[in-house]
Amino acid sequence: AQQSGISGQSPRERSPRIEREIRIFKKDNDCSGKATSGARDNEEGIMTIWDERFAAEDYVYGKEPNDFLASVINKLPKGQTLSLAGGEGRNCVFLAQQGMNVHSVDSSQVGLAKAQ
Repeated sequence: AQQSGISGQSPRERSPRIEREIRIFKKDNDCSGKATSGARDNEEGIMTIWDERFAAEDYVYGKEPNDFLASVINKLPKGQTLSLAGGEGRNCVFLAQQGMNVHSVDSSQVGLAKAQ
């Protein structure tokens, strides 16, 4: 029997949009230098809503880290850190400045390019 995912749906029951986002997420979306700057199409030729938002020259959420992250940084152990939904990188850059080895993932290649 197929196992249900987080959404409680089997892979066959997922919408095409969810399947597309899963495929995009599985791509190598990190801050390793593989992303390119500027807007670009994903594998289906469609920019995600986040690509469109992050395509602006300014940083959508600014460059300062999230208030909560900044308030608990001294409680976090140094070492490997995973930044989920890293966006334009404000939190992963902050974590790296605090001496952490950060791996950031995001569905937006545009956001990841700005993070670099």
